[in-house]
Amino acid sequence: MAYKFGIIPADLLTRLNQKDWKSLSNTIDQKQLKIVSQDLPTSHQALLVDDADAMTQGILDAVNGMLIEIMAVMSARDYEMRRARAKQGMLKAKKLGKLSGRPVNQKHNDGIKQMLRSGCTYSQITSATGASRVTISKLKKELLVI
Repeated sequence: MAYKFGIIPADLLTRLNQKDWKSLSNTIDQKQLKIVSQDLPTSHQALLVDDADAMTQGILDAVNGMLIEIMAVMSARDYEMRRARAKQGMLKAKKLGKLSGRPVNQKHNDGIKQMLRSGCTYSQITSATGASRVTISKLKKELLVI
């Protein structure tokens, strides 16, 4: 049986939540793909084993599958922990007044509001100012409230 290989860092595969990882893992199995990871030396053996040696191939497939599953769980946990810590840090910085977000460019926004008042379309304003349609919409709502 001929296999297709992809050589990638394992953490790229395993940064998914459990549901998404299972879906990807099932797709990999259905398409009979072999994962060869830079981070998983035993997976390199899959490139060297002859198809005639079915027992060795079976053992390597089982070991690699188990190790990749373990890496998936650990990577997902690590990713979630980093996100939570970053969120905690940002909340703490906001409380201390060190993180306030990007300041409003009032001159830029006033220009967009003036263009809205004069009847310019969103496309014209975007072309002229580089502002996103979301920003233009937000400023238009501000005009309607005033």
